[in-house]
Amino acid sequence: MPVKTYDMPLISSGLRQEEFIRQMVDSLEYLEAVSSDIFNLISISVSEQKDKLIDINNRINTAEAKVEKLKTSSSRGTVVYSVPKYPAPPVLEDQRPIFSKVEDGICKVRRSKGEIVSKLEPANDHHIKESTAYYILPADVWPSESELMEGGFKHKFKKNKNLEDNEGLGSLPRYLPSVSSLMLFNTSENPYLNYIIM
Repeated sequence: MPVKTYDMPLISSGLRQEEFIRQMVDSLEYLEAVSSDIFNLISISVSEQKDKLIDINNRINTAEAKVEKLKTSSSRGTVVYSVPKYPAPPVLEDQRPIFSKVEDGICKVRRSKGEIVSKLEPANDHHIKESTAYYILPADVWPSESELMEGGFKHKFKKNKNLEDNEGLGSLPRYLPSVSSLMLFNTSENPYLNYIIM
């Protein structure tokens, strides 16, 4: 039986304050719904197991009462015939995991809809340096301390010899963690498609 999972969203970095607050509130509301659903499923499972234990205890009490009746009823020997079958239904019910009952509506976060009034801040050197601090780069590409102190980031990538002949920067580097890394900060331009040499 397939088990449904919860999909807890992450809040993106570099958002406007209004977008960030909305995504944070959506994520917290979803976390509240998920936690209440988890505790609800656990309490349902506990109540089902309690019912099974009560049924087993009733069967034990019935068997003990029959044994006591046999002990006290007569002083002569008693022959007890046992049914040669296991005391269970012919077809056993499959074991179901607790989280197989997760509703489809709670598997995904619901985003609040509405117009965002605030505008993006214009890009400047401080924002660009701040945003590049979050990208994961290989150790051989990371700038040295002297490069960081000078304020320049000299790329150690191999440049394409035919860069002037072809439009764009060429093939994508392997270290890119996501598609959003292709975009220039705060714009919709993609330097890998259209790159202008000054």
